[in-house]
Amino acid sequence: MKSFLIFYLKSIYSQIPKFIIRGKVYREYFKFLKMTEDWVKEDIDKFRLKEIEQLEKKLVNNTPYYKSFDFNCGFTDKNTLLKHTKSLLSTSESIDRMIPCTTGGSTGIPTHFYLSDSSIKKNQAFVDYILDKYGVSYKKIPRKVVFRGDVLPCDKNVMKVAKTYYFSSFDLDLSALNSYRIALEYFSPEIIHAFPSSLLVLVNYLINENHLNRVQFDSVKTVLLSSEVCDDRQKLKILKVFPKATIIDFYSNSEQTILGYKVNFDKGIFPFQYGQVDVKKEELYSTSYLEKDYALFNYKTGDVVAGLKESERGELLYDRIIGRTQTFLEGSQGEVVSIASLNMHNKGFENVNAFQYYQPRKGIVVVNLMCNHISDIEFLYIEEYFKAKLIGFKVSARLVKEMIRTPSGKEAIVIKDF
Repeated sequence: MKSFLIFYLKSIYSQIPKFIIRGKVYREYFKFLKMTEDWVKEDIDKFRLKEIEQLEKKLVNNTPYYKSFDFNCGFTDKNTLLKHTKSLLSTSESIDRMIPCTTGGSTGIPTHFYLSDSSIKKNQAFVDYILDKYGVSYKKIPRKVVFRGDVLPCDKNVMKVAKTYYFSSFDLDLSALNSYRIALEYFSPEIIHAFPSSLLVLVNYLINENHLNRVQFDSVKTVLLSSEVCDDRQKLKILKVFPKATIIDFYSNSEQTILGYKVNFDKGIFPFQYGQVDVKKEELYSTSYLEKDYALFNYKTGDVVAGLKESERGELLYDRIIGRTQTFLEGSQGEVVSIASLNMHNKGFENVNAFQYYQPRKGIVVVNLMCNHISDIEFLYIEEYFKAKLIGFKVSARLVKEMIRTPSGKEAIVIKDF
């Protein structure tokens, strides 16, 4: 009952227009983005130089980690976060005022860091600004379907709160997919926000079961994709089901050092206002202008970019991001769960160095954990966390000294023996 109330209250809160609830920082940054959208190359170059110079000066003066940092050649990465979590915090800010975050669900290496309230609101303003450009007004609450990693209360696959339907990304069997179809027909959403992997399971179901011969899903005007790569072939399938939609495919990371987006089949863009983007051997390195109190300078994202080029006004364009693959766990009844749905963003994984999903058979998931030290309570918390997410699977956790490798000797986040 408690989880239901928390979920319901959060969902009701999300129905209030964002420009009202997110405050002055959000509104002022949104205005700044509107003001700079017509800047020419000279304006952009001046802005970049000013932002980087100011950031470097602040980091040297206020952040212990950067006292002797080489800003010309140095970089930060996940190892930096693992080893220097606290020394990356600016001395001008209290840790109690920062928001603790955890990421690593797609790599198997839990990483802990902090974000300021200001940078989170600016990041939200940036996303809403992009959506507003393509018809999703930040001043209105549209009819929306959210098809991501939400664990719904009361073992439900579908839940409606005000003008939003939530679809569970877990237990994607025929029964769940049929309930999603019924909800789409009844609700006629304007927006779908989804993991590509989850949405494509539904899209394939609607196509293969010939539902498109009976009903058209023309109400959907925008499909928002994030967290995983979605290629052009898959986008064509999505547009076959939602022919009136514009697909906005976001690329970002939990550390909020980089933001890119693609609209339908156009080239992607890294907006100049968000931060500096560099490429070394096709791998993306990024520095956000939004986060000053827990800055990750020249952060190694681990993602590779293809088809990079500069626009006339100096913004970086790209063809595709290589990485963020769609990886699934498989159930005994044919259901699939994307590992993107299992990403952890809480403090329960603080003492986990690495983890891995091992499937000896369909429907069984063993979570391998590598830890220097972990209490019985922490271990049980992690095991229960995955059990709550993977309803319908037989789930257990175990401590290991090393991860299972593929037959070719490579490390992998998911290992299957069937």
